[in-house]
Amino acid sequence: MAKESIVAHNRQGTELKEPATRVLLIESDPTQAGNLSHALVASGYEVAIAETAEVGVELASNYHPDAILLGQHGPQTEQGIELCARLKAAPDLAKVPVLVFDQSGARSYDDRALEAGIEEFIPTLEGAEGTLVRLKRVLRKHHLIEQLQTELDAAEREREMLRQTKESLACNYQQLQAQLERLKEENEKLRELDRVKSGFISMVVHDIRSPLTVIVGTLDLLREELATGRPIDYHYYQRLFDESLRNCQEIARLIDDMLTLAQIGERRLVLNFEPTTMNEIVEEAVQVAAGAARQAEVTLSCEIAAGLPLVYVDRKQMHRALMNLVNNAIKFTPAGGRVTIQARLLEEKRRDAPCDYVLLSVVDTGEGLAPEEAPYVFDAYWQASNGKWKTGTGLGLAIVKRIAVAHGGNASVRSQLGKGSTFTIMIPVREGPPTGTVELTE
Repeated sequence: MAKESIVAHNRQGTELKEPATRVLLIESDPTQAGNLSHALVASGYEVAIAETAEVGVELASNYHPDAILLGQHGPQTEQGIELCARLKAAPDLAKVPVLVFDQSGARSYDDRALEAGIEEFIPTLEGAEGTLVRLKRVLRKHHLIEQLQTELDAAEREREMLRQTKESLACNYQQLQAQLERLKEENEKLRELDRVKSGFISMVVHDIRSPLTVIVGTLDLLREELATGRPIDYHYYQRLFDESLRNCQEIARLIDDMLTLAQIGERRLVLNFEPTTMNEIVEEAVQVAAGAARQAEVTLSCEIAAGLPLVYVDRKQMHRALMNLVNNAIKFTPAGGRVTIQARLLEEKRRDAPCDYVLLSVVDTGEGLAPEEAPYVFDAYWQASNGKWKTGTGLGLAIVKRIAVAHGGNASVRSQLGKGSTFTIMIPVREGPPTGTVELTE
């Protein structure tokens, strides 16, 4: 078996500004290997020599050559193709150019040589000088390919960055557009709210000024009577005092509504639940509203279904909600009409709902609502078009809605213009009061 050896040469006494180009020479003929290595070193290359194919494959992975030369007296055609394939199989050698010395150049090889990765065939007759020319040309080509690949990679990275930037800008643009639309909507809502509140302030001023005018007029007239010593007509003043008292109560109710809505918005108005029957809630409302119904010449009655369960409510707030509905119904029902308070059970368990509900409704034969107005009837400060000439601020129904929701239920309306309305509060039927304190929310 032939002795295997590795020989490395470089040019002595030469200082290179850059690392020398490394060439691996696989050549079994020492004379030929010496001649080629001297020519290569003289031209500035660093050379490593392997005398056998096995040593060449082993050395190639550690030496990291820039080019590989397969000697002319080495392997035959089939062996040359096989050796090239073995060299190219290593990931770090896949792009290293392989040049083969052959007496007849490329004529001894077929397409398999190209597939194996042999890049250049050097005819033996060209000698060292031809080898240097072909090696320089191959290395120059590879350098240009690497340079071009680097530029292509940089261009691809730049293209990817531009694509990502474009996508990011498009996404940001869409987000800004969506945000702009939201801001436009919010701005419009604020403008509408500003218009509504301006109208609300005007209503409040009117609703306070008119009753105060009656009260101040009554007091001024009485002061003048007392100052002049004229005898007081008690029958005459009884009517004025009754009207003044009613106006004072109207102002107090207005202020109370405003304070309640403010407390609800700030979540400071809490509910204290206690077991209550529908009879207690409805009968108390009938007693309180009886006088207003008589004055309006409206018949007030109640219909309570038998066997209704106890409900856990804040009696003060539920009474307030029901009275707001009753007073509203009386106000919009013409003389000779009817207002009926109804209470019945709505069984929801069969529909997989969490519980049953008691429906507390106020039915009137009043003016009713237009279909397009019904969705806004529980909004704060809103009034139906047929209510513009009525006293009130549009806060009553907004408070009803919030009290109903805070009890775990809801409030709704069914109405037909010219035939009346039905306002309903849904009260959940619970086995006990809600745990903890439930706050009124918007």
